Amino acid sequence: MFGTFAGCSKVGSGDEQRYKELGVAKVTGKVSFDGQPLPYAQITFEPGGAYGVTDGNGNYQMWVNSKRVGSLPGDKIVRIWTTKRGDGFDELMGSNVYPTKETIPVEYNRASTLKITIESSKSQTFDFELESGGKVDPAPAPDPED
Repeated sequence: MFGTFAGCSKVGSGDEQRYKELGVAKVTGKVSFDGQPLPYAQITFEPGGAYGVTDGNGNYQMWVNSKRVGSLPGDKIVRIWTTKRGDGFDELMGSNVYPTKETIPVEYNRASTLKITIESSKSQTFDFELESGGKVDPAPAPDPED
């Protein structure tokens, strides 16, 4: 689920040109669940592998890889998963949040109906207002490396 593009794992002047050519766009926003901010949720955009984690107030920013904020442009399916905050640091997530028993309905993750279009090289904001009441698959989010 999470990915990087070839040659872009270390940011330098050549990488900045490559990001520009690819149209990487800064993407931020807020996630709420039943009208309340959703803290420490994992967000992915597919295809393209951009990922993010909401902060304690439900705010997020997407990352192309561990060195670059943003997402590749195009049509995306958005998946949002429950996580929990821990004391350690999760290298894969790049934060101190970990997958946990899912509480968000499947229409926002496994069978997501959330779709967005990211414009090339343009800063954009996408807020997601999730609601309870749908089917919940209690299994934790899949391992992003699978």
